[in-house]
Amino acid sequence: MSLEELITIVAKAMGVSDEEIVSTSRKRKIAHARSVVTYAAIRNLGYRGTDIAKVLSLSAPTVSQNIDKGKFFLDRNEELKINLSINYQTTSLIAQPSYCGYTLLLCLTETEGQLSLTRSSV
Repeated sequence: MSLEELITIVAKAMGVSDEEIVSTSRKRKIAHARSVVTYAAIRNLGYRGTDIAKVLSLSAPTVSQNIDKGKFFLDRNEELKINLSINYQTTSLIAQPSYCGYTLLLCLTETEGQLSLTRSSV
């Protein structure tokens, strides 16, 4: 999945536009959406922080902070998890050395308007 597709999915689920997510706006709702995109892209889809920084116009330290913020936000927002159809209870994690000790190698796919998260291995 491309980063642009992920941005579109998160934007739709969170009620913001794609343009707002890639803007430099500091509004809370937009910042939360950016954090979710960062978390999902890096931890679930395997993107590098530098790729995210370029697309979202963020600094490298901000990308790192957004990983934790995105996870925190998703963990506390059941409605968003449902909207994104992410079921963390049934998803296994594949451990591999990385920035925070683990890389989540998961595939986010869309089928008939429904998103699903599946395991992938390298």
